[in-house]
Amino acid sequence: MNVKDTTGIQASVQVRRETGTAKAPEGGTAAATVQEHATEAALTVDAARRLAGQQRATRLKEIEAAVRSGNYVPNAAQIASQILASAELDARLRVLLSIP
Repeated sequence: MNVKDTTGIQASVQVRRETGTAKAPEGGTAAATVQEHATEAALTVDAARRLAGQQRATRLKEIEAAVRSGNYVPNAAQIASQILASAELDARLRVLLSIP
């Protein structure tokens, strides 16, 4: 699976910078450091989810408009590639998590 668009990742990093969650801890216990990293990770994931949701909604509106106008032509090769990539990811996760 190839990642071609990293704008969502870049945007979440920008959100982390703006909220100040990207700062390195200046001291404290290991547990506090882990907690700070967990909080930072949670904020980053939330920001990425919000951004992905917005992008998905925009893309769905574009597809809906194309379908309504009769200009939508599905790409069978792209659909098959995405199905295979998803199946490959599922298989890898099952191996990592040891799910039968």
